[in-house]
Amino acid sequence: MEYPITPHTEALELDLDNDDLGPIPMSAGSLDSDDYICLWDHCFKTYDDPEQLYMHMTNDHVGRKSTNNLCLTCHWEKCDYTTAKRDHITSHLRVHVPLKPFACEVCKIHS
Repeated sequence: MEYPITPHTEALELDLDNDDLGPIPMSAGSLDSDDYICLWDHCFKTYDDPEQLYMHMTNDHVGRKSTNNLCLTCHWEKCDYTTAKRDHITSHLRVHVPLKPFACEVCKIHS
């Protein structure tokens, strides 16, 4: 089955005959466009905006060396990007989150 691709969803094929589907995330969002779902290694926590999701990913999943929980491999659904530096992995995470951090002061459009 195909679903429309929107800023918060991606095409998804489901085996609807499978009785054991469990939670079915759509990407960094869900069918309710106000929710953003974390697809990091079966996390599935939901957030109201992409900034909250991004902060969750960087704090809870990437972590920090100083707290002995630093993870430099992306465990987002079907991704295994690995890097040597924390700032590189946190920058990479933006490919999974519909987050546009810079707004034009004139027209307010995000880059």
